Amino acid sequence: MALQQELDKVKKRFEKSISDHTARILADFTRSLQESGIVARALGQGQQMPDFELPSASGGQVRLSEVLARGPAAIFFFRGKW
Repeated sequence: MALQQELDKVKKRFEKSISDHTARILADFTRSLQESGIVARALGQGQQMPDFELPSASGGQVRLSEVLARGPAAIFFFRGKW
């Protein structure tokens, strides 16, 4: 199964699991993000991410260019506990 088909299935399951009120809040938030222009400024498929440095899980610093020198990299964003 193609990735987009999998994502569509996950989205449908999620939408069935939330209340109408929560769905409206999420839709409003998504719309506000799109209207802010942030989507237009985001990197698109095939575009190269600029080099950056972030704290590592072990307390040091990690630079993207150094990771890429060793091979491909995957970037994950975790919301964390708020």
